[in-house]
Amino acid sequence: MSDINRTKNDRSSLVWMISFLLLMGFFYWLDQNRIFQEAVVAGLSRWTARGTVFILSLLGLDVNLSGTTVTGPALRLEIANSCSGSFVFLMYAAAVIPFPVPWKSRLKGLLMGLLTLLAVNLLRTSLIVLAVSRFPGSLWTFHIVVGQALVIVAMMGVFLWWVKNTHGETAPSFFKNSRAIFRFLLLFGFGYVAGYGLYQVFLESPLGLFVNHHIQSHLEWFLTVIRTHVLSRQHSSFSPVNVRLVEGCLSSPVVVLFAAVVFAWPARWWKRLLVIFLGFIPFFYGYHLVRAVLLSLTLGFQTKEVNLVYNFYGQAFLVLFLLGFLGYYRCAVQREMSCGKYLRQVFISCLIALPVAFGMGWLSSHGLTPWLVKIVSDRAVLAYNPEQAVSTMPGVWTFIWLVLVGSTPHLAIKRKMVFGFSGVLAAFILYATIVILFEIFHLAPHKGLLKLFVTILPAAVYGAAACFCQRNVDDPGGKKA
Repeated sequence: MSDINRTKNDRSSLVWMISFLLLMGFFYWLDQNRIFQEAVVAGLSRWTARGTVFILSLLGLDVNLSGTTVTGPALRLEIANSCSGSFVFLMYAAAVIPFPVPWKSRLKGLLMGLLTLLAVNLLRTSLIVLAVSRFPGSLWTFHIVVGQALVIVAMMGVFLWWVKNTHGETAPSFFKNSRAIFRFLLLFGFGYVAGYGLYQVFLESPLGLFVNHHIQSHLEWFLTVIRTHVLSRQHSSFSPVNVRLVEGCLSSPVVVLFAAVVFAWPARWWKRLLVIFLGFIPFFYGYHLVRAVLLSLTLGFQTKEVNLVYNFYGQAFLVLFLLGFLGYYRCAVQREMSCGKYLRQVFISCLIALPVAFGMGWLSSHGLTPWLVKIVSDRAVLAYNPEQAVSTMPGVWTFIWLVLVGSTPHLAIKRKMVFGFSGVLAAFILYATIVILFEIFHLAPHKGLLKLFVTILPAAVYGAAACFCQRNVDDPGGKKA
């Protein structure tokens, strides 16, 4: 029986290899065909050029697009048809299409490869333009060596991962299912990008202006009540400051994040859309009203530059949401611990994390940052630090990571110490890398996206580590236990 199975496998492998070579030849001819070049490849090149300019603009680079040519100060690079990655995907498709698995798996593999190629190719072109903008002589290195290696390794990795996971379509829970995670991330990315555009339309629409007007009027009513019924009785010299919610205060990525998370959550579509339509305006109203009230109460004794509410309200909100979600998942879904025990662990973790985070912040601000900036740009302070978003990275990362690790159930104290120390060290190294990149390439990313990145990164690393550890526990020998 084993000889028969081996013969079938050998025959199947031979058929796949021959089919792969034949498709490679056909796809090579197709990629060079004039009609295909004009209809597909040229459009893909234009899309790549627009995406590259969009990404670099988010990073703060002064770049423009003329056709498929990226221009900037002392910069002019064309995104040619050969940079579209079309033939790389066709090579990948030539390997996937004849592979001996059901067509449903093949279509999933093709879709996954296409999305990966688009993302990696945008990363490649952005990296090339970014490097050449500061180091013109680096074009050959980044275009031929680094860029090609990045695309080849990524596509080979996707193909091998797809081959490994094509068999056995049965899926356990969401957090153990790679396909579900991939689907969630895809929908989240689409929901965030689309939601951000729709959010800007909402802010300028009559409905958005109507809600904003009510936030402002309710804030004024609240401050009047505070002055009349609270502060007047105490004869206090303190007085809340009147604030106005300008467009910059309303353009919070947290509100868009709410819509993107709901859009990507694995529930029925009518439920997702119902939650978004019914919950968006109350969330928008409550989020900004509370922020405005706290700002009014704190700007009297904290300037805008150092005001904790102004600088960290969105990040604090995201951290509380994250801890609340983990508490719900662990206490109500998994039933790993009681709500009281979870709250105690979070509280103790916060007490431990706060002094460590402040220490990390002080060490980076007074030691590491001045030293790195002096070496790279011969200045005394960071060139770009909107609302202290950059300089507070190590402290914020340290606090979030230590609280997440400290509140993890069934984790021994020694392991918590090891994981906590490893995360703090990684945050220190990553922060140093970001400072060097910002100073060398003069990056100035959107402050809202930067703050979102600072908050979500440790949570994403923690989630990936938890998923990996859970898979090893469930599947210690590479097979289901």
